[in-house]
Amino acid sequence: MERIRTFIAIEIPEDIKKKIASIVDNLKDRLPGLSWVRPATLHVTVKFLGGVEKERIEPIKEILERIGSETRPFELTIAGMGGFPSLRMPRVLWIGIEISQELAELHRKVTQEISGLGFEEEKRPFRPHLTICRARDEAQRRRLSRELARFEPAICETFVAEGIILFKSELNPGGAIHTPLRHIHFKH
Repeated sequence: MERIRTFIAIEIPEDIKKKIASIVDNLKDRLPGLSWVRPATLHVTVKFLGGVEKERIEPIKEILERIGSETRPFELTIAGMGGFPSLRMPRVLWIGIEISQELAELHRKVTQEISGLGFEEEKRPFRPHLTICRARDEAQRRRLSRELARFEPAICETFVAEGIILFKSELNPGGAIHTPLRHIHFKH
């Protein structure tokens, strides 16, 4: 049975992606050898679905269309940096997304509705973020932590989330390729 790796996300405006790209370029120069995300692929993941059987894609689209028709555009603020599990030894470096009431509600609705199709609800709390880098080993994590202690780039940008996208994600050696399967616009 064919499975499609999918996730539901909010797109980041191009002008903000360019500002993040300059931060990433600066860090890349200081920290070569780490696995950097291409800024063009940045997005706010609302729900990662993983490998989904082809026949379940259409019901997912229908649920997202319904949620989109009930959701008004809302502001999102990108600010601060963090790491998973922490900035002291980060495996993942990220730029934060402030969790607004509207974003929390969108996440709750999507998670709840999609669970009706057999997708498990996330056990961890929702932590919206933009992944910018992955450190593969302990030496890389130490280097990343030391560099961020000396230089933590600042970013604070606000934009309006106009909708959500159901993406197909294909993993390749050069990085993931994200293809939109459906754009869902919020009601105006």
